[in-house]
Amino acid sequence: MQGSVQVLQSTDSGEHWEQTFSAKEIVEGKQLVINPLNPLHLLIPARNGLWQSVDGGKRWEQLFSGSEPNRAIFNPTNPKIVFFTDRRALYSLLDGKINKINLPRAPEDPEIYGLIGRTGTNQIFIFAFKEVEKFRYKTKIYQIEGNKASLIASINNKNRILDLIFDSQNPNILYAVSYNEIYKLILER
Repeated sequence: MQGSVQVLQSTDSGEHWEQTFSAKEIVEGKQLVINPLNPLHLLIPARNGLWQSVDGGKRWEQLFSGSEPNRAIFNPTNPKIVFFTDRRALYSLLDGKINKINLPRAPEDPEIYGLIGRTGTNQIFIFAFKEVEKFRYKTKIYQIEGNKASLIASINNKNRILDLIFDSQNPNILYAVSYNEIYKLILER
């Protein structure tokens, strides 16, 4: 596989850009994830696995190669724990050990698309969608605590959900955002 990830950084609101690092071994990086407590600790889920750098991108180590991860996050209260998904499953990674987190799913359930952590808690939320008929989607949102997952919402809409975003003023409000709609979810404390 040919490929290379290049990360550029601007310190003047985008007027000038400088290459921060390049990683020839990483193919089609999906996301750059920065540890909130250590900006030198980076993750990149990519077509050829989950990659980690602990020196700001100078050297890279492949942590997972079993499939094609598309999203990753650090646990909001313990960045030693990493969560990632490859659209089919959710995994946690701690001290080099990967655990698969089982979701309450039926065979027709959608593929996992994204995940987000709730600041100040160990709660992780994921969403998955599936096109159920032409231009109609069913999205399921799960809350993950430890190795357990529970369904908290199911949305049927004409546009697929693109992302989950927490309200900046209230961490008990989670928004599910589509191309032209926003759904507001009020979480229990």
